[in-house]
Amino acid sequence: MFVISLNLAHKLLPCASTEETRYYLNGIGVHLLPQGARLVATDGLVTGIFRDHEAHGTFDGIAIISRLAIADAFKAARKEARHNDPAHYWLVVADDGMAHATSAPTGLCAMSGRNGEAECPILWRSARSVLIDGSFPDYTRVIPSRAFDVAPSRYGWNPALIGRFADVLGNGTKKSACSISLVSGSADGNSPWFALSAAAPDFVGVVMPMRNGADNSATLVAAARDVLDLGAAELSFVPQPEAAKADA
Repeated sequence: MFVISLNLAHKLLPCASTEETRYYLNGIGVHLLPQGARLVATDGLVTGIFRDHEAHGTFDGIAIISRLAIADAFKAARKEARHNDPAHYWLVVADDGMAHATSAPTGLCAMSGRNGEAECPILWRSARSVLIDGSFPDYTRVIPSRAFDVAPSRYGWNPALIGRFADVLGNGTKKSACSISLVSGSADGNSPWFALSAAAPDFVGVVMPMRNGADNSATLVAAARDVLDLGAAELSFVPQPEAAKADA
């Protein structure tokens, strides 16, 4: 049994695959940690990761929650809770995969079903298991785990893919705007890029590279390290050598 933020899971849906042949990507992966969890969505081209500090529970491996169930639960929660703060929406998943959405101030309250003397209202119940039977890919394979150099390069990103992160971090409308910064995972830029936003300090996006120019900074690397629980010694920022700058 575990509980996660329904709001954060719903925000990640633009990164989840809709291809039926890749059914194991048709949902949000829940990787429970000793404290909190990482919520992960990917379609093979982009990966979105939220750190859910309030999540807790038990599950062996990475649970995959159907994107359709998340969409239905969030829609019902918005209706039943009369558009109250979505940050208070929680999805509680039982050991058999059956789930319900509830409104509560914390994940612990949602898990227990009580907020002090009051019961937490049930906003939605699943008719069947919300879990997808499959193996979620090892998302950590596209995240550098050793020290890497970060410097401006000819490699960059696909604007359409970065637009997907804008959908994740926006307020749900096409006109919403947010600032997204990008940092390469290697000196030459020919490795997955991190997408980060100051407006969402618990989010890290990962996107495959393409040729384009960009500037990066050590603070972005530090932000990615914090969200992904990578130790300070594992990520480093090495300024572009003066010789390389002269050649640029």
